[in-house]
Amino acid sequence: MIEARWGGRPDVARRAADRKRASMVSERNPSEPPVDIRRFLHDDTTGLPRRAIFEDRLRHARARAERRSEVFAVVLMEFAAPPEAASLLQSDPTLRAELAARVTEPLRISDTVAVFDATQLAIILEDTSNMIGAQIAVSRMLESGHVPLVAAGHSFLPVIKAGLAVTSPPHIPAGRLLEQADLALERAYNRVGSDFVTYRDGI
Repeated sequence: MIEARWGGRPDVARRAADRKRASMVSERNPSEPPVDIRRFLHDDTTGLPRRAIFEDRLRHARARAERRSEVFAVVLMEFAAPPEAASLLQSDPTLRAELAARVTEPLRISDTVAVFDATQLAIILEDTSNMIGAQIAVSRMLESGHVPLVAAGHSFLPVIKAGLAVTSPPHIPAGRLLEQADLALERAYNRVGSDFVTYRDGI
């Protein structure tokens, strides 16, 4: 059982900081050195998009699914480690990048992966036939990630939890779908013996 969810979740303070950084970029004095905007939009370690790009793609995915009367899903996934190895995973970005690469290897090119913070990924599963298809995709990701990691001569099995939210026409707002995935992820942490939970009404 995980004793603590280190790394934290995106909160009000973090989002405010993101907005402040974006404002600093837009208001930069022309005489100052150029700012690498990519650093604000992509994770330095993995190169994956950050939350701002993900939310934009989520809105587009919803609009596309609405036009085509298709099902799509959102997954929130978090990494942790047993207490004796927590410091290794927390201090080594290459380990987190390796783990992110493993869990996303089964995804299709049409799917979107983003980094929300050091230990949390967000995924958009497009062209999903139904809830079962989305659940199978998440199961494959978890299976791909459940391989021992090695650092500083120590081997440990990472702990991976996921929350899945699936929407079909008429689609709920994109922000609400993300909230549902977050609630499902929270439930996955509280449910013993479960790696991931699918959001259902009344969860």
